[in-house]
Amino acid sequence: MVLIVLPSIGEGREWYAEPSVNIRSVYDDNIQLRTNDKFVEEEYGVIASALSRFGVRSEIMDISTEAQVDVKRYSNNDDLDTENFYFDLDSTFNVSERNRFNLDGRFVMDTSLTSELEDTGLTQVQVDRELKEITPGWTYLLSELQTIEASYTHNDVEYEDASISFLTDYRIDSVSLGYSYQWQPSTLYFMSLTALSSDVSDLDNVSDLDNVSDHDNVTDKEV
Repeated sequence: MVLIVLPSIGEGREWYAEPSVNIRSVYDDNIQLRTNDKFVEEEYGVIASALSRFGVRSEIMDISTEAQVDVKRYSNNDDLDTENFYFDLDSTFNVSERNRFNLDGRFVMDTSLTSELEDTGLTQVQVDRELKEITPGWTYLLSELQTIEASYTHNDVEYEDASISFLTDYRIDSVSLGYSYQWQPSTLYFMSLTALSSDVSDLDNVSDLDNVSDHDNVTDKEV
């Protein structure tokens, strides 16, 4: 890994970049998780990844981005070859000692072989997938021990040709509001309210879910 620190633009500000490249070989004796030995396929492959982290830090903000490209090539089955792209944004802005805003985002272009097969093994064909997610949030310090937080998340997933698979486009929106109180050094009390709405295109319906939780979270102090 190579670390590059760029000259600061303005007092107390640091720009940085961290590019890296990784190449590895893989072997899988049943890459598609077949239950019938007759259809089991073993594969040798090569995965090449290029990753770049870039960001800026100062006393009032911290912005970081991460871009990654993965190229996978297998020996016996071209249908398993994929090119995947990932982009992540994490940002925090301290407006005052009590007020903090954050904006996080994610963009992914991959295929069902990556997002579905590797997680569940429940995919039949390779379908291109696009994921977009954005999460703005706000944190306010009521005191040294009390905090309130609010956030909104929009998640949108689209498949290029869902008609040839069981996969379908969907959208999820959620809003949450939370309160926490550091009762003791080893005890945190928190309460949260969450509202969620999901929209699945093929089902042509919208479902809503509200959730309220009230917890005492006790953790042991490390000695």
